[in-house]
Amino acid sequence: MILTGSVVGTTTVYAQPAPPPSDARELMQLGVKLLKSQDYLGALAIFKDAYNKFASAKILLNIGTTLHLLNRNAEAVNIYQRYLDSADADPARRAEVEAEIAKLEVDLGRLEITAPPEAELQVGSDDWVPASAAKLYRVVPHSYTVHARRKGFKPFETTGQVEAGKTVAVVVVLVEEPKLVASPVYITVPGERVAEEPRTRLGALVRGHFDVSGGAAAFVGGTFDVTNRIQAQVAGILGSNFGGFVGGNFAIFTGTLRPIVSVGFPIFYNDGARIAVRGAAGLEIVANRHFGLIVELGVEHNFNPQDSVQFGGMLRSVSSTSFIPALGVTARL
Repeated sequence: MILTGSVVGTTTVYAQPAPPPSDARELMQLGVKLLKSQDYLGALAIFKDAYNKFASAKILLNIGTTLHLLNRNAEAVNIYQRYLDSADADPARRAEVEAEIAKLEVDLGRLEITAPPEAELQVGSDDWVPASAAKLYRVVPHSYTVHARRKGFKPFETTGQVEAGKTVAVVVVLVEEPKLVASPVYITVPGERVAEEPRTRLGALVRGHFDVSGGAAAFVGGTFDVTNRIQAQVAGILGSNFGGFVGGNFAIFTGTLRPIVSVGFPIFYNDGARIAVRGAAGLEIVANRHFGLIVELGVEHNFNPQDSVQFGGMLRSVSSTSFIPALGVTARL
Protein backbone atom coordinates (compact mmCIF):
# COMPACT_ATOMS: atom_id res chain seq x y z
CA MET A 1 0.00 0.00 0.00
CA ILE A 2 1.30 3.47 -0.88
CA LEU A 3 0.33 6.59 1.04
CA THR A 4 1.92 9.92 1.84
CA GLY A 5 2.44 11.67 5.13
CA SER A 6 0.98 9.36 7.83
CA VAL A 7 0.60 5.83 9.21
CA VAL A 8 -2.56 3.81 8.65
CA GLY A 9 -2.91 0.71 10.80
CA THR A 10 0.31 -1.26 10.49
CA THR A 11 1.07 0.05 7.03
CA THR A 12 4.09 2.33 6.91
CA VAL A 13 3.70 5.25 4.55
CA TYR A 14 6.33 7.58 3.19
CA ALA A 15 6.45 11.19 4.26
CA GLN A 16 6.43 13.72 1.43
CA PRO A 17 5.88 17.48 1.54
CA ALA A 18 2.22 18.50 1.58
CA PRO A 19 0.93 20.51 -1.41
CA PRO A 20 1.68 24.24 -1.13
CA PRO A 21 -1.82 25.82 -1.08
CA SER A 22 -3.17 25.91 2.46
CA ASP A 23 -6.66 24.70 1.46
CA ALA A 24 -5.17 21.67 -0.36
CA ARG A 25 -2.92 20.96 2.63
CA GLU A 26 -5.90 21.03 4.96
CA LEU A 27 -7.83 18.70 2.63
CA MET A 28 -4.92 16.25 2.61
CA GLN A 29 -4.80 16.24 6.40
CA LEU A 30 -8.55 15.67 6.56
CA GLY A 31 -8.31 12.85 4.00
CA VAL A 32 -5.66 11.03 6.03
CA LYS A 33 -7.77 11.47 9.18
CA LEU A 34 -10.75 9.86 7.41
CA LEU A 35 -8.53 6.99 6.29
CA LYS A 36 -7.51 6.34 9.88
CA SER A 37 -11.19 6.12 10.79
CA GLN A 38 -11.70 3.77 7.80
CA ASP A 39 -14.09 6.21 6.08
CA TYR A 40 -12.65 5.34 2.69
CA LEU A 41 -15.40 6.88 0.57
CA GLY A 42 -15.12 10.14 2.49
CA ALA A 43 -11.33 10.11 2.15
CA LEU A 44 -11.60 9.44 -1.60
CA ALA A 45 -13.89 12.43 -2.10
CA ILE A 46 -11.53 14.67 -0.11
CA PHE A 47 -8.41 13.53 -1.98
CA LYS A 48 -10.14 14.09 -5.36
CA ASP A 49 -11.19 17.56 -4.25
CA ALA A 50 -7.60 18.31 -3.21
CA TYR A 51 -6.30 17.12 -6.60
CA ASN A 52 -8.81 19.33 -8.44
CA LYS A 53 -7.52 22.31 -6.47
CA PHE A 54 -3.84 21.42 -6.82
CA ALA A 55 -2.97 18.80 -9.45
CA SER A 56 0.04 17.27 -7.69
CA ALA A 57 1.16 13.75 -8.59
CA LYS A 58 1.67 13.09 -4.86
CA ILE A 59 -2.09 13.33 -4.30
CA LEU A 60 -2.64 10.68 -6.98
CA LEU A 61 -0.84 8.17 -4.75
CA ASN A 62 -3.35 8.78 -1.97
CA ILE A 63 -6.29 8.51 -4.40
CA GLY A 64 -4.94 5.23 -5.79
CA THR A 65 -4.35 3.71 -2.36
CA THR A 66 -7.84 4.71 -1.18
CA LEU A 67 -9.35 3.02 -4.25
CA HIS A 68 -7.35 -0.09 -3.44
CA LEU A 69 -8.72 -0.07 0.12
CA LEU A 70 -12.21 0.06 -1.47
CA ASN A 71 -11.24 -3.01 -3.55
CA ARG A 72 -11.60 -0.95 -6.74
CA ASN A 73 -8.33 -2.28 -8.08
CA ALA A 74 -8.79 -1.38 -11.76
CA GLU A 75 -9.35 2.28 -10.86
CA ALA A 76 -6.45 2.17 -8.41
CA VAL A 77 -4.03 0.85 -11.04
CA ASN A 78 -5.17 3.52 -13.54
CA ILE A 79 -4.48 6.24 -10.98
CA TYR A 80 -1.05 4.75 -10.23
CA GLN A 81 -0.38 4.74 -13.98
CA ARG A 82 -1.32 8.44 -14.13
CA TYR A 83 1.18 9.04 -11.34
CA LEU A 84 3.96 7.35 -13.34
CA ASP A 85 3.00 9.40 -16.43
CA SER A 86 2.99 12.71 -14.51
CA ALA A 87 5.86 15.12 -15.06
CA ASP A 88 6.21 15.74 -11.31
CA ALA A 89 6.32 12.07 -10.28
CA ASP A 90 9.18 11.18 -7.93
CA PRO A 91 11.70 9.02 -9.86
CA ALA A 92 12.77 7.40 -6.58
CA ARG A 93 9.30 5.93 -6.13
CA ARG A 94 8.84 4.61 -9.67
CA ALA A 95 9.98 1.04 -8.87
CA GLU A 96 7.73 0.88 -5.82
CA VAL A 97 4.65 2.09 -7.76
CA GLU A 98 5.39 -0.24 -10.68
CA ALA A 99 5.59 -3.18 -8.26
CA GLU A 100 2.21 -2.23 -6.79
CA ILE A 101 0.71 -2.06 -10.31
CA ALA A 102 2.16 -5.46 -11.24
CA LYS A 103 0.64 -7.01 -8.11
CA LEU A 104 -2.83 -5.54 -8.65
CA GLU A 105 -3.20 -5.98 -12.41
CA VAL A 106 -2.79 -9.75 -12.44
CA ASP A 107 -6.54 -10.17 -12.34
CA LEU A 108 -7.28 -7.26 -14.69
CA GLY A 109 -7.55 -6.74 -18.44
CA ARG A 110 -5.56 -4.05 -20.26
CA LEU A 111 -6.77 -1.66 -22.98
CA GLU A 112 -4.22 0.02 -25.22
CA ILE A 113 -6.22 3.01 -26.49
CA THR A 114 -5.22 5.03 -29.54
CA ALA A 115 -7.20 8.27 -29.80
CA PRO A 116 -6.80 11.84 -31.12
CA PRO A 117 -4.90 13.85 -28.49
CA GLU A 118 -7.67 16.49 -28.34
CA ALA A 119 -10.32 13.90 -27.35
CA GLU A 120 -11.63 13.03 -23.91
CA LEU A 121 -12.21 9.38 -22.96
CA GLN A 122 -14.45 7.54 -20.55
CA VAL A 123 -14.08 3.84 -19.85
CA GLY A 124 -17.22 2.32 -18.39
CA SER A 125 -18.60 4.74 -15.81
CA ASP A 126 -15.20 6.12 -14.77
CA ASP A 127 -14.45 9.84 -14.90
CA TRP A 128 -13.78 11.54 -18.23
CA VAL A 129 -10.04 12.01 -18.73
CA PRO A 130 -7.84 13.46 -21.52
CA ALA A 131 -6.84 10.90 -24.13
CA SER A 132 -3.21 11.31 -23.04
CA ALA A 133 -4.17 9.97 -19.57
CA ALA A 134 -5.82 6.81 -20.89
CA LYS A 135 -3.35 5.34 -23.35
CA LEU A 136 -2.99 2.24 -21.15
CA TYR A 137 -6.13 1.50 -19.15
CA ARG A 138 -6.93 -1.42 -16.84
CA VAL A 139 -10.45 -2.82 -16.58
CA VAL A 140 -12.28 -5.58 -14.79
CA PRO A 141 -12.25 -8.63 -17.12
CA HIS A 142 -15.11 -9.48 -19.48
CA SER A 143 -17.01 -6.68 -21.25
CA TYR A 144 -15.83 -3.07 -21.52
CA THR A 145 -17.16 0.15 -23.09
CA VAL A 146 -15.07 3.11 -24.25
CA HIS A 147 -16.65 6.50 -24.94
CA ALA A 148 -14.91 9.42 -26.65
CA ARG A 149 -15.92 13.02 -27.26
CA ARG A 150 -14.52 16.15 -28.83
CA LYS A 151 -16.20 19.45 -29.66
CA GLY A 152 -17.36 19.52 -33.29
CA PHE A 153 -17.26 15.72 -33.63
CA LYS A 154 -19.86 12.99 -33.24
CA PRO A 155 -19.77 11.01 -29.98
CA PHE A 156 -17.87 7.72 -30.23
CA GLU A 157 -18.57 4.45 -28.45
CA THR A 158 -17.10 0.97 -28.77
CA THR A 159 -17.53 -2.20 -26.74
CA GLY A 160 -15.65 -5.47 -26.51
CA GLN A 161 -14.38 -8.31 -24.35
CA VAL A 162 -11.07 -8.67 -22.53
CA GLU A 163 -9.75 -11.49 -20.37
CA ALA A 164 -7.65 -11.23 -17.22
CA GLY A 165 -3.98 -10.77 -18.03
CA LYS A 166 -4.73 -10.00 -21.71
CA THR A 167 -4.32 -6.78 -23.68
CA VAL A 168 -6.80 -5.47 -26.27
CA ALA A 169 -6.07 -2.65 -28.71
CA VAL A 170 -8.83 -0.01 -28.98
CA VAL A 171 -8.76 2.57 -31.78
CA VAL A 172 -10.93 5.67 -31.40
CA VAL A 173 -12.05 7.23 -34.69
CA LEU A 174 -13.92 10.53 -34.42
CA VAL A 175 -16.12 11.74 -37.29
CA GLU A 176 -16.61 15.48 -37.70
CA GLU A 177 -20.16 16.79 -37.33
CA PRO A 178 -21.60 18.00 -40.66
CA LYS A 179 -21.57 21.75 -40.98
CA LEU A 180 -24.98 23.36 -41.35
CA VAL A 181 -25.52 25.25 -44.62
CA ALA A 182 -27.93 28.12 -44.25
CA SER A 183 -30.67 28.49 -46.84
CA PRO A 184 -30.88 31.83 -48.66
CA VAL A 185 -32.62 34.37 -46.46
CA TYR A 186 -34.02 37.80 -47.12
CA ILE A 187 -33.03 40.68 -44.88
CA THR A 188 -35.66 43.39 -44.79
CA VAL A 189 -34.65 47.03 -44.49
CA PRO A 190 -36.85 50.05 -45.24
CA GLY A 191 -37.82 49.85 -48.90
CA GLU A 192 -35.47 46.99 -49.73
CA ARG A 193 -35.12 43.24 -49.66
CA VAL A 194 -31.64 41.91 -50.22
CA ALA A 195 -31.16 38.22 -50.99
CA GLU A 196 -28.05 36.32 -50.00
CA GLU A 197 -28.09 34.68 -53.43
CA PRO A 198 -28.37 37.45 -56.07
CA ARG A 199 -30.20 37.16 -59.36
CA THR A 200 -28.20 36.44 -62.49
CA ARG A 201 -27.02 39.45 -64.48
CA LEU A 202 -28.34 38.33 -67.88
CA GLY A 203 -32.04 37.94 -68.61
CA ALA A 204 -34.72 37.93 -71.30
CA LEU A 205 -37.01 40.94 -71.85
CA VAL A 206 -40.52 41.13 -73.34
CA ARG A 207 -42.30 44.48 -73.28
CA GLY A 208 -45.36 46.06 -74.91
CA HIS A 209 -45.38 49.78 -75.88
CA PHE A 210 -48.77 51.39 -76.34
CA ASP A 211 -49.31 54.67 -78.19
CA VAL A 212 -52.30 56.36 -76.51
CA SER A 213 -53.30 57.90 -79.85
CA GLY A 214 -53.44 54.43 -81.43
CA GLY A 215 -51.06 51.59 -82.25
CA ALA A 216 -48.77 49.29 -80.28
CA ALA A 217 -45.52 47.37 -80.69
CA ALA A 218 -43.78 44.49 -78.92
CA PHE A 219 -40.16 44.75 -77.77
CA VAL A 220 -38.43 41.33 -77.50
CA GLY A 221 -34.80 41.08 -76.47
CA GLY A 222 -32.46 40.90 -73.50
CA THR A 223 -31.36 42.82 -70.43
CA PHE A 224 -28.00 42.89 -68.69
CA ASP A 225 -27.17 44.17 -65.18
CA VAL A 226 -24.10 46.36 -65.66
CA THR A 227 -24.21 47.07 -61.91
CA ASN A 228 -26.75 46.41 -59.18
CA ARG A 229 -28.59 49.60 -60.26
CA ILE A 230 -27.84 50.03 -63.98
CA GLN A 231 -29.29 47.78 -66.70
CA ALA A 232 -28.56 47.78 -70.44
CA GLN A 233 -31.30 46.60 -72.83
CA VAL A 234 -31.37 45.51 -76.47
CA ALA A 235 -34.58 44.46 -78.24
CA GLY A 236 -36.19 43.96 -81.61
CA ILE A 237 -39.42 45.85 -82.36
CA LEU A 238 -42.34 43.85 -83.77
CA GLY A 239 -45.66 45.40 -84.88
CA SER A 240 -47.10 47.47 -87.69
CA ASN A 241 -43.59 48.83 -87.94
CA PHE A 242 -40.42 46.87 -87.18
CA GLY A 243 -37.01 47.93 -85.99
CA GLY A 244 -34.68 47.82 -83.03
CA PHE A 245 -34.15 49.38 -79.63
CA VAL A 246 -31.13 50.07 -77.40
CA GLY A 247 -31.36 51.67 -73.99
CA GLY A 248 -30.98 51.30 -70.29
CA ASN A 249 -32.41 52.19 -66.93
CA PHE A 250 -31.26 53.24 -63.49
CA ALA A 251 -32.82 51.82 -60.30
CA ILE A 252 -33.17 54.28 -57.40
CA PHE A 253 -33.55 51.38 -54.90
CA THR A 254 -32.30 47.79 -55.24
CA GLY A 255 -34.92 45.89 -53.27
CA THR A 256 -38.23 44.30 -54.20
CA LEU A 257 -39.74 47.61 -55.39
CA ARG A 258 -37.27 49.39 -57.65
CA PRO A 259 -38.28 52.87 -58.92
CA ILE A 260 -36.52 53.36 -62.24
CA VAL A 261 -35.76 56.03 -64.81
CA SER A 262 -34.86 54.96 -68.32
CA VAL A 263 -33.70 56.26 -71.65
CA GLY A 264 -33.55 54.56 -75.03
CA PHE A 265 -33.42 54.94 -78.79
CA PRO A 266 -36.10 53.17 -80.88
CA ILE A 267 -35.37 52.91 -84.61
CA PHE A 268 -38.38 52.09 -86.85
CA TYR A 269 -38.26 51.09 -90.49
CA ASN A 270 -41.19 52.46 -92.48
CA ASP A 271 -40.38 54.09 -95.73
CA GLY A 272 -36.87 54.49 -94.39
CA ALA A 273 -35.38 54.57 -90.92
CA ARG A 274 -37.23 56.64 -88.31
CA ILE A 275 -35.07 57.53 -85.31
CA ALA A 276 -36.56 58.46 -81.95
CA VAL A 277 -35.49 58.99 -78.34
CA ARG A 278 -37.49 57.69 -75.37
CA GLY A 279 -37.46 58.86 -71.75
CA ALA A 280 -39.52 57.17 -69.04
CA ALA A 281 -40.05 56.72 -65.35
CA GLY A 282 -41.58 53.65 -63.76
CA LEU A 283 -41.32 50.76 -61.37
CA GLU A 284 -39.69 47.33 -61.53
CA ILE A 285 -41.25 44.77 -59.17
CA VAL A 286 -38.75 41.97 -58.41
CA ALA A 287 -40.98 38.97 -57.64
CA ASN A 288 -37.96 36.73 -57.01
CA ARG A 289 -34.46 36.19 -58.41
CA HIS A 290 -35.98 34.76 -61.64
CA PHE A 291 -38.87 37.07 -62.57
CA GLY A 292 -39.63 40.79 -62.58
CA LEU A 293 -42.46 43.06 -63.78
CA ILE A 294 -41.81 46.48 -65.38
CA VAL A 295 -44.33 49.34 -65.65
CA GLU A 296 -43.25 52.58 -67.37
CA LEU A 297 -44.78 55.92 -68.30
CA GLY A 298 -42.75 57.24 -71.21
CA VAL A 299 -42.53 59.94 -73.81
CA GLU A 300 -40.99 59.39 -77.26
CA HIS A 301 -39.79 62.06 -79.66
CA ASN A 302 -39.34 61.13 -83.31
CA PHE A 303 -36.64 63.16 -85.05
CA ASN A 304 -37.84 62.40 -88.60
CA PRO A 305 -41.46 61.22 -88.47
CA GLN A 306 -43.56 60.42 -91.52
CA ASP A 307 -46.15 63.01 -92.47
CA SER A 308 -48.89 60.38 -92.16
CA VAL A 309 -49.38 56.63 -91.84
CA GLN A 310 -52.20 54.31 -92.75
CA PHE A 311 -53.85 52.92 -89.64
CA GLY A 312 -57.12 50.92 -89.75
CA GLY A 313 -57.59 51.70 -93.44
CA MET A 314 -57.31 55.46 -92.85
CA LEU A 315 -54.49 57.94 -93.14
CA ARG A 316 -53.43 59.43 -89.83
CA SER A 317 -51.05 62.27 -89.18
CA VAL A 318 -48.01 61.46 -87.07
CA SER A 319 -46.99 63.59 -84.10
CA SER A 320 -43.28 64.01 -83.48
CA THR A 321 -43.78 63.62 -79.71
CA SER A 322 -46.07 60.95 -78.20
CA PHE A 323 -47.00 59.65 -74.75
CA ILE A 324 -46.27 55.90 -74.85
CA PRO A 325 -46.55 53.80 -71.62
CA ALA A 326 -45.04 50.34 -71.50
CA LEU A 327 -45.63 47.06 -69.63
CA GLY A 328 -43.17 44.17 -69.62
CA VAL A 329 -41.56 41.24 -67.85
CA THR A 330 -37.98 39.99 -67.38
CA ALA A 331 -36.93 36.38 -66.88
CA ARG A 332 -33.56 35.11 -65.56
CA LEU A 333 -32.00 31.77 -64.79
